[in-house]
Amino acid sequence: MGVRGEADRNTPAARQQFVEKLVGGVDGSVPLQTQRQLAYEYVFSQSDTDLRRTTIVSHGIDTGEERPIRQRLRRFPPAHVEAISQ
Repeated sequence: MGVRGEADRNTPAARQQFVEKLVGGVDGSVPLQTQRQLAYEYVFSQSDTDLRRTTIVSHGIDTGEERPIRQRLRRFPPAHVEAISQ
């Protein structure tokens, strides 16, 4: 089950209101054509639950002739863990 209140954000009216608020906040120096392109709701994410995959771009790291190295994530100091979680 999703995050509480998520259903309210996923109604067409709520999504449209969200997009209008974001596009309305775009700086006036941004060309009108670009502002119109931003009006498509799939460009924006409201939460971690509405992120999707894309095939539009791909990412790769050129390691030359070397194989990639796998390492464990580094630990953070305990004082920083709470701030990172937020």
